[in-house]
Amino acid sequence: MIKFSLGNYAERFKDKPVAEIRAERDELYQAILEYEIKGPDPEDWLVCPPPEVVYQQQLGYLAEICQLLASRVES
Repeated sequence: MIKFSLGNYAERFKDKPVAEIRAERDELYQAILEYEIKGPDPEDWLVCPPPEVVYQQQLGYLAEICQLLASRVES
């Protein structure tokens, strides 16, 4: 996964169709659920950034995507 700074992640989707934004939301949600259910993989102890950081980033990205989606659906 390519890392983006929080606050800029949703910018990539600003001009995308709502269906593509929903697909990104669903993908992030699945990755978050997988981490919450299974926890970090013991083999990932050398991964940088660590799985806990990736999880936190994904939560932030999900929040941004949901805000973008809500604003697009409202208008």
